[in-house]
Amino acid sequence: MSNATSRLDILKHFEMLKRKFNPGVDERSRLQLSYMGEDLSGPKLKELVTKYNEGKPKDQQVVPRGASSIDLPPGLMKGFFQPLF
Repeated sequence: MSNATSRLDILKHFEMLKRKFNPGVDERSRLQLSYMGEDLSGPKLKELVTKYNEGKPKDQQVVPRGASSIDLPPGLMKGFFQPLF
C-alpha cells in the first residue's frame, strides 16, 4: 500500500477499535481494511490471513470478513495492551 492517507485511515480505525475493546467480553473486533482500495482483494486477504494464522493458537487467529475486513479475536486484542518489555 503506497498511499499514506490510506495507512492513516487504517491506523485511526484501529485506534477506535482499541478504545471500544472490552477485555471482559468475548467478542471479536472488526478491522476495516477497505481504505486499501485496489491494493487488497478478497482472495489476497484470505491468502494473507491464512499465512498469518499458520502455527498460531486459535485464540490468536484472525478471520476474514468479506473482501475488506478482518475480525480480531479478544486474545489478540488483549496483546495490544501488554507491555513490550
